[in-house]
Amino acid sequence: MVKQPGSHFLFPAHTYQHADAIFILNGWKGSDGAVAEYHLAFKLGLKIMTQNSVTTHNKEVSTQ
Repeated sequence: MVKQPGSHFLFPAHTYQHADAIFILNGWKGSDGAVAEYHLAFKLGLKIMTQNSVTTHNKEVSTQ
């Protein structure tokens, strides 16, 4: 899927209902789209994985 101009999400929000987790690359805080996806995943209670940590049920655990 191609990101539309003005859209913050790479995938439509309804696709997140089928996800268990998301993976975000280092530097994600500099991307409006990645920040929006992080907040949506957090709100939905998904596991959020980065290159340095995993957040499960809103608790962050370092992977280093």
